Amino acid sequence: MIEPLAPGEGITVSGSIASLVTSMLPPSPDEPGAIPTGFRLFGLVMLLLGLASAALVYLAGRSAGSNTVRAGGAAEQDPAS
Repeated sequence: MIEPLAPGEGITVSGSIASLVTSMLPPSPDEPGAIPTGFRLFGLVMLLLGLASAALVYLAGRSAGSNTVRAGGAAEQDPAS
């Protein structure tokens, strides 16, 4: 039993830790297989879709950024006038 300690005093706990059962590590998992390489159909389709989307965005941005008058624009005269 520990008697009441005076301020500033401390206790030391010593001993060894014992276990009732021995600990065992789990078995190591199997090593993963090799990652397959090469183009797959899905990758090729995604590449083509990405290139087509980029081309459309480029052409739409270039068309919107140009300062040319096209048919149906504000500069066209009404044939009835």
